Amino acid sequence: MGDAANPFLTISRAAQAAQAGDTITVHAGAYRERVTPPRGGTAGKPITYEAAPGEAVSIKGSEQITTWTAVSGGVYSVTLPDSFFGTFNPYNLTVTGDYLSGTFRHRGCVYLNGEAYFEVENLDQVKAQTGTWNVTRSGTNTTISANFGGVNPNSALAEINVRPTVFFPDITTAVDYIVVRGFTIEQAATNWAPPNAKVQEGAIGSCGGAYWTI
Repeated sequence: MGDAANPFLTISRAAQAAQAGDTITVHAGAYRERVTPPRGGTAGKPITYEAAPGEAVSIKGSEQITTWTAVSGGVYSVTLPDSFFGTFNPYNLTVTGDYLSGTFRHRGCVYLNGEAYFEVENLDQVKAQTGTWNVTRSGTNTTISANFGGVNPNSALAEINVRPTVFFPDITTAVDYIVVRGFTIEQAATNWAPPNAKVQEGAIGSCGGAYWTI
């Protein structure tokens, strides 16, 4: 498995199999996953992750939502159980950290056709302005409301964050000699990374690993 005739279906699956000197070539498409490389290469044999030449490859920390319900005007809402998010619900987490004053804003976001919307505090503000959203919690459910103007989000590309990072090793693993090239990496629900943080989490990062080429 893992060759041109029998390709892996996810980058993460290929990462589990890759050894020093291997190249993982990813073909066109949007890959909605967190890639957590379990190992790195060596000085002469890095592990390379690359988009196939001339092909558009994105790795996303989001999922598409197609179950929005019309509220009024251009406002739609969707209610999702905690089970949809698994162990990480960015709409139940505000942006926090040293040197950062308190904020109501959450780590998640809403996107329409790749454009990030702006979070506001309540539904009245959402109704007043296109391109805004807000979130409320009730028990184990998360309700996200957004003003899409004249666009039906169920017929467009409406996305929400579900992963904290996109290409990032596990904090317990030192991963060196990695090459990452040719991808569009986007829509991760990262927290604020203060300058004194031991690990500065991002959409992509080495998590303290050395000799990465991005």
